[in-house]
Amino acid sequence: MEYNADDNSTATGPAHAQPENGLYSGHARSWAWDTDKSGNPCITFVFTLDASNEHDFAGYQLDGRLYLDEDKADKLGRTALTRSMEALRAMGLEGDLPEDIERVDLSQGVVELKVERNPKGYAFAHYINAPRGEYKRELRVFQSPDAPALKGFLAKLNSRSRALDAKAAASGTTPVSRTNTSAQQPQTARQQQARPATTQQAQQAQQQPAARGPGVGRPPPRQEQMADDPDSIPF
Repeated sequence: MEYNADDNSTATGPAHAQPENGLYSGHARSWAWDTDKSGNPCITFVFTLDASNEHDFAGYQLDGRLYLDEDKADKLGRTALTRSMEALRAMGLEGDLPEDIERVDLSQGVVELKVERNPKGYAFAHYINAPRGEYKRELRVFQSPDAPALKGFLAKLNSRSRALDAKAAASGTTPVSRTNTSAQQPQTARQQQARPATTQQAQQAQQQPAARGPGVGRPPPRQEQMADDPDSIPF
């Protein structure tokens, strides 16, 4: 993953025309087995920067190395070997690393290059990583609860939850779902429209004067006809 800053660089171009420190995307142009300062095998690369709207260094070539040791781990427990294999997979490696790695096509995929300057002023790929979108973030769990402890916890929690639901239902404070609320809105609107009409009819009925004339106090004509009928029952 890391290229030693004191190693010689064969990056092309004069120092003033080299890319600034930062993240770039690129493809592997050539690669071969090499040996790091500790005597362990590593893979050395020449990368070509891809075109980007953020810089004009498309086609620029610079060196980088992938280390395969497991001496140190980061905060997530990932070693140089872990990160290097992720980058190699992104480049196109399938299966195991072969002795004749030059025959494997590692120019297929894009990698993310963290470019820095070595003491001689030349740019190099300090870190070589798989694109961030290439590998999904892993779920991290601090400590999974024991099965008996989790079972007892859920029993208490669910019992308490049911008791709270029953209490809310008994007190009338059970939340109304959005579906029920929206269904009641048209009915409420119709009720509000009907109320003024009912009030207006009541007011009109109060304003109408009582009937006057010779028919006041007399039974309706229909009742008089029924009284003359011998089969009717007078009230």
